[in-house]
Amino acid sequence: MDSVELFLFILIWVCTLCFFTWIKSPKEAKPSSTDSKDTESDLPKMVPTEEEQQMFRDDNINPRVTVLINDTKRIEEDIKARTEEKIQLFKRIQGQEENLLRARENETKLKEKIQELEKECTELRKSGNNFYDTLAAKANELRRKREELEALQNQIECKDKALRESEEELRLKERALKESKLELSNLKEDLDEELKVQVQRYNRQEVTIQQLKKENWSQGVTIERLKEENLRYMEGTANKQDEYCRLHWWEDLHVSLETPNGTYISIHPPHNTMFPTIVNSLKEDIKHLQKIPNSSIPLFGLNVDAIDEWYNTIDINHELLSGDYRMVATALTKGSMVFENEFADFNDVEYTNQNVIIAWAANEYAKQQFSLTTV
Repeated sequence: MDSVELFLFILIWVCTLCFFTWIKSPKEAKPSSTDSKDTESDLPKMVPTEEEQQMFRDDNINPRVTVLINDTKRIEEDIKARTEEKIQLFKRIQGQEENLLRARENETKLKEKIQELEKECTELRKSGNNFYDTLAAKANELRRKREELEALQNQIECKDKALRESEEELRLKERALKESKLELSNLKEDLDEELKVQVQRYNRQEVTIQQLKKENWSQGVTIERLKEENLRYMEGTANKQDEYCRLHWWEDLHVSLETPNGTYISIHPPHNTMFPTIVNSLKEDIKHLQKIPNSSIPLFGLNVDAIDEWYNTIDINHELLSGDYRMVATALTKGSMVFENEFADFNDVEYTNQNVIIAWAANEYAKQQFSLTTV
């Protein structure tokens, strides 16, 4: 082997080594099919169920929630489509790499064949003109192999360019997929926050509804009680027109309650005297006050029996009942629960103003009874 042949042998050996090194590097950088499956499985999922989403759409509770749900589903579908495109691109790149590898293997074989033909041609030239025809045939074959090598190298260059373009396309798709996932994550956070706001608003509405139901029930009880009192009044007036209580009021001075059964409730709280004055009739009150009442308010529908029974079982001289006008106020609450709200803070009022509160409440009650009987 002369120096020229040795140089060609070393050159071909180095090129072959570089070729195999270059072929291995793209395969190591290629993502695996497992990675693509992991990428698909990592897709974010919707928080609301289909039933919850349909509720927001049907009732149109909040347009922003509907927009967020629709945008999230749209991006989820977009991510799914991009992931499928990425998988298909993986497969295409894998096929391109396999084709490029086969082409480079064929290139190596052609180079080896060319080297062999060049060697044979060199030996035939040294042999003189005895092998002229053989040399010509080998030279033609060598030319064809070189043409095949040139065409193959052109194909390799095109395949290599197509592979690089596919890899660039893959990088762009991965970047777009990453941006879509980030957008989906932001939408999910916005949707979660909006749903929390809606749940809080719903809870507040539930509390309000429960309060309104309780108030409605309380009003219903009051209405039923008023209907009962009105019924008692209607029954009483049908049998005896004058069976009703009367509240006698001396303006800014005194107030007393009289039932149709003859019970008379009148306490003059101690003012200039040490002890309260208990009066048993309207006549005694007029004599004591030196004037007739400014008004006598008719109170129809009171539970007269409850008032009389309560009054007959108490100690009218008890300090708590005789120190102010609470005895008259308590008697009215025994006759009707309507007065309970009117006298809720009664004990905190000065006794000089208590008679005014009692007269006002009795007057309002009489107006209410009159409206019920005239409906």
